[in-house]
Amino acid sequence: MSVFDSAFLCGLIKEKRPHKIVEVGISAGATTAIILKCIQLLALEDECEVFSVDISKPYYKNNGKRSGYLADELLNEEGGHFKHTFLLGKRLPEVIDRIGSDVDFVILDTVHTMPGEILDFLTIFPYLKLGATVVLHDIALNHYNQPTLYAYCNQVLLRSVVADKYFMYDESTSLKYPNIGAFDINENTAQSISDVFHSMTINWAHRLDPKDFKLYCKHFERHYGKDTATLFTTIYQMQDHTYQMIFESVLEKSSTHKPLNPVTNVDTTTDIEQLRQQLKTKGEEIKFICAKLIKGGAEEAIPDDFLDQLLY
Repeated sequence: MSVFDSAFLCGLIKEKRPHKIVEVGISAGATTAIILKCIQLLALEDECEVFSVDISKPYYKNNGKRSGYLADELLNEEGGHFKHTFLLGKRLPEVIDRIGSDVDFVILDTVHTMPGEILDFLTIFPYLKLGATVVLHDIALNHYNQPTLYAYCNQVLLRSVVADKYFMYDESTSLKYPNIGAFDINENTAQSISDVFHSMTINWAHRLDPKDFKLYCKHFERHYGKDTATLFTTIYQMQDHTYQMIFESVLEKSSTHKPLNPVTNVDTTTDIEQLRQQLKTKGEEIKFICAKLIKGGAEEAIPDDFLDQLLY
């Protein structure tokens, strides 16, 4: 987070003085450390619980460290007086009952591409108190970071939810538009929650594994009812249809394309970077490379940002 983003977050914590904070998306744990330090300065350690949730146990940029290791360093320095819990290696629906209800402050900062944080918000919404604050980081990441053109999930969420919203220009940047926003849950949020579900018809940048789809669908049926679960199922099937339709076209075109030099190993950082450069510069060969990787079962080797541009 930038200085502006950190001040925005800490200002809301100071104003709201929450009793239960849920942070979804930890990465190295810098934001976690900021939250805990803010709580300490406000003398809220004994009355504020903090839950930090991430689907990855190891830090995604360094498997030798665990997610949240920067917060671990702070916790080790300050001692064990914080009421803080890491919940790692699980998706939010798998741990939300352990967190429990009466959540009054949420920070969503995960993948930023559709359906991303929208799924997280819809998962936690039934557990939020009226008036709870939801902070969304990277609401303008698609404009500030060129490779992440499709990182607009939090902006879609912020604009589709009915709530009391916070907006403040960031005068420290050339674009002025802030990269962080927030909203408070009000009496009308639940009545219009279907608008947030419908926002997931915007093209997804990544596919949900069928197992994860079932996890979310079961959670939504439990808390929103069968009709909402049916809506989510319809959206999921529509997204999968679009994905399949695009790649069937890609594979058809690639079957008559002159082959490139074969890539025998796409497991190393060097090989993936070479593919990245090819994807940047070789026009129609982008489709050919991606199709071959997918056909060979190595879809994970395609950098996310270029897969997004290929799809959408």
